[in-house]
Amino acid sequence: MTIRGTAKALSSIAVVAAIGLCAMPGTAHAGVVYQSRTLSGESLTDAGSARWAEAHLIADDSSLYGAKFNPDGEVLTAWDRMADGHANRIEMIVYKGFYYDSAFVADRDTIYVASADGNKTHNLGSPDGSGDIPEDRGVEFRVCVNETSQCSDWVRAVS
Repeated sequence: MTIRGTAKALSSIAVVAAIGLCAMPGTAHAGVVYQSRTLSGESLTDAGSARWAEAHLIADDSSLYGAKFNPDGEVLTAWDRMADGHANRIEMIVYKGFYYDSAFVADRDTIYVASADGNKTHNLGSPDGSGDIPEDRGVEFRVCVNETSQCSDWVRAVS
């Protein structure tokens, strides 16, 4: 094969690979392609530097798996709108302070919400239920399709 022939073959492979990457905008599960969407903002109802946050796995412009953290009362509302036998798995980390660093982890927890549960509200206090999350603590979470590695991006909030 000539140098020109090798270059043509390599450029064809690159085009095919690029097309394949463009065709995979999210993660797939049972034929569904999910997009990760996270949102956060300053709380208007809680003192200090509190921030609310949301994490979603979206398909066809609908939030099929999602969770929202409200710092006013440390409440997490979660839902699973996909009747596929897989629960919504919410992975949470609460930090000892405002720092999102593994050296400052105060608590970790996993919360499950099945599609039959509808919108389920958890008064966290702290994820393990041992007491209130003090003000100005970093909270990080993501939503996942249970029993898979398909998850939203991590989103950050402040209690």
